[in-house]
Formats: sequence, C-alpha cells, structure tokens
Amino acid sequence: MLPGRLVGVSRDAGGNAASH
Repeated sequence: MLPGRLVGVSRDAGGNAASH
C-alpha cells in the first residue's frame, strides 16, 4: 500500500477508496 493512497482515502473519506 502506498502512503499517497492512505492519504487520499483519509482526504476523500471514501471517494478515493472506491476509485482504487
């Protein structure tokens, strides 16, 4: 898992998680 992904999920709170 990349740190950027974790940060994205924390920022989008779901949007990034669904995208990835």
